[in-house]
Amino acid sequence: MTTIIQEFLIVLIIIFSINMIYFYFKNKSKKYRNIPTVEMNYIEKLYGIDITFIGLKKIEKDISIVNSIIITIDLLVLYHIKSLVTGIIIIIVITFVLIPLCYHILGKSYQKIMYRG
Repeated sequence: MTTIIQEFLIVLIIIFSINMIYFYFKNKSKKYRNIPTVEMNYIEKLYGIDITFIGLKKIEKDISIVNSIIITIDLLVLYHIKSLVTGIIIIIVITFVLIPLCYHILGKSYQKIMYRG
């Protein structure tokens, strides 16, 4: 059990770092700096969140955490299931459940921040 937790944390940190590097270079680019990502558009439209009110850096960090958790769970499921076809089917199901669930939690927490502040 501890090895799975260690694997989860190591992969999570690696994927989070890669995601934050992506946002770093995206913000350095003059062309793509002001274009919101798909995740930002999803949260903004579905939950009525104002990205400038919350803060771009906080949203980028939270999106990186959510994406890292989803990708890490998918990778560990694929790694620990012996059958490739079964693993891919399970990953598809898990991904389609985790994306709305995680972004719903994130959107609701942002709504609480917006309407409290």
